Amino acid sequence: MTVTAAQLCFCLSGGAANSDVNLSIGGTSSTTTISDATLNNLFDDVSAAEAASGNSEYRGIFLYLSNSSDTLTNARVWISASTTAPGDEFYLITDSKGLCTGARTTHTMSSCSNEDTTASGMGGTWRTTSQYITLGNMTPTSSYPVWIHRSVSVGAGSYANNSGTIAWDGETA
Repeated sequence: MTVTAAQLCFCLSGGAANSDVNLSIGGTSSTTTISDATLNNLFDDVSAAEAASGNSEYRGIFLYLSNSSDTLTNARVWISASTTAPGDEFYLITDSKGLCTGARTTHTMSSCSNEDTTASGMGGTWRTTSQYITLGNMTPTSSYPVWIHRSVSVGAGSYANNSGTIAWDGETA
């Protein structure tokens, strides 16, 4: 058996039962996976006031390998498509907790007090579009915590249906 793309999941943080993307600001892994290609599946809309004054928000997510028998080698994550709105950018960084193993609901990462503040466990260098973060090998049912930062420039203005894409992959033996 090999690892398939369907087994590379994006999961919220914020506790095992959390299904609110606005509460995905670190802590324990949620069992809720993030829907693909759905508006507001990770960040809410930017209000006119936020766009006028500028805004930074953070989300903590887990890259979860749902395969129960095979290791994913040379795992990596990246922003494959930047946001479509001018003045709006995504950045990625790993959490200092690193690879999480054991029962999925015991996987943890650093946490922020709210979506507008950074977590002390954000480690490394923030990456932008097409800059890979190498995660290494992921054992069956493990996860890797990462942070996503959305930065909206002062005076960016509103933009309908803004989107961006984060991807991850690896190799199987």
